[in-house]
Amino acid sequence: MTDESLARTPAQLPDYPIARLLTVHIAAGAGLVILWALVHQGWNFAPGVYKGVLLGLCAATAAHLLGTLIGAVLTPGKGLAAAYLASTVARFMLTPILALSLYFLLLAEARPVLIGSLAGYLLILVADIVTMMRVMQSTTRAVSSVGGRATGNT
Repeated sequence: MTDESLARTPAQLPDYPIARLLTVHIAAGAGLVILWALVHQGWNFAPGVYKGVLLGLCAATAAHLLGTLIGAVLTPGKGLAAAYLASTVARFMLTPILALSLYFLLLAEARPVLIGSLAGYLLILVADIVTMMRVMQSTTRAVSSVGGRATGNT
């Protein structure tokens, strides 16, 4: 393969970073649960409020984990961008479904479950977006450095 053929090949998109995303989701979810426990210790919320927010955080974390797995399944056929979009939509739909399921299953207060699931969803989503941006940036840098070397030698 010559340097010219390297310069003409289209940029390869990265694989779906499932391990990295799952790690970020678990870490962010665990961090939010620990943070909520510390806040509860400081302000001593009612047990129903503490339980409700905790259930909401767990629902948001589980939704993110399931959505990431859905994205990983779709990546080979749809590509990275479409799989990530499908993953985000799945997480957006799964969060309230899981929160409502836990609410009815464990008889928690409604407002704390809603607040916990919304806060958990948004904060984990921010960590998810930052992770995906880093993956895309590292791919862009790698492709531009390969392209720069290929065109510099011609």
